[in-house]
Amino acid sequence: MSQVVSLEKLILFLEKEHPYDFGFNSQTKLRACNIDGVDAVDLFEKLMDEFAVTFENFDYHQYFLEEKELAQFNWFGFKKDREIEEELTVQMLFDYMQANQCR
Repeated sequence: MSQVVSLEKLILFLEKEHPYDFGFNSQTKLRACNIDGVDAVDLFEKLMDEFAVTFENFDYHQYFLEEKELAQFNWFGFKKDREIEEELTVQMLFDYMQANQCR
């Protein structure tokens, strides 16, 4: 059974799924917690199940690197990562989730 999303429940969920010494708060940037690439996709799948939200219209490319972009180098040497347009914070994720709850 999915639960209603609240900022507090989201933070508790993130702390359970990605335990770090510093903890999460509304301004925590997800990529700063090593949530990127396939880890971000896995997190979104778990959030969909836990909170009955959809990420169908979420602009993944704006906030996260693709798994292939996370490689440190290519055949020609070190590669430069694509610049992320904006870092996704817990508050931004919560706001998105509230606006995209499944009815």
